[in-house]
Amino acid sequence: MVGRRGGGLIAGGIVAAALAAGCKTTSSVDLATADISAGIRVSATGANASTATVQMSPGNGVVPTDVVKLGGGDTLYAAANGQRKQMGAGTFDYEATFGTGAAETPFTVSLDRPRPEQIDAPDSTGTLPAPFDLSDLGGARISEAQNVVLTWSPSGTADQMVLNVQGSCVEDRTITLDGDPGTYAPPLEFETLRSSCLVTLTLHRERAGTVDPNLNPGSTFLLEQVRQTQFNSYR
Repeated sequence: MVGRRGGGLIAGGIVAAALAAGCKTTSSVDLATADISAGIRVSATGANASTATVQMSPGNGVVPTDVVKLGGGDTLYAAANGQRKQMGAGTFDYEATFGTGAAETPFTVSLDRPRPEQIDAPDSTGTLPAPFDLSDLGGARISEAQNVVLTWSPSGTADQMVLNVQGSCVEDRTITLDGDPGTYAPPLEFETLRSSCLVTLTLHRERAGTVDPNLNPGSTFLLEQVRQTQFNSYR
């Protein structure tokens, strides 16, 4: 059975809305560690490339329009393969890049708080799932009447596979696959007002990490391998 989930596409829409409408910002100085929810993600796009990101919100769960910014000397660090890097601030999150994307690479994300009344959160940990090669559709022209078939290898892991579909002539959706089959023909739902477009298919191999218990229970840690391909749909 194929499921659907809100995932990255809906979150991306919320972030876009936040950019347009502005968002609420809270300084970490005003929050206990237990009142900070962190959305931690490590995404590997190849054997030698991964990015760790952290987005934080006050309270239970991460809300893209309600952002915690570090202050008072509070600092986020990410560590992998013997490297420990301070995470730099972006518009909504904090980020650090690493030159590895190998299977089972351990990552640790730490929140360091220098003030004695605050508690550190040093031990959010997880390992990357195995990398995979996704067949490249190479921007081929594929009719709406044809089946688009994705293949990837290696397959058969115990990790979750999730497919994002995006394009102006198809319904944007996120599909959770049953297992890790190595081949999949996504059911595409085409818009009636557009006859052709570039369709982007992004396949994720995901697993959960362990969040430091000093952070709010609404925190999450996701580690993933991400691969992408595109084709041109036409009638």
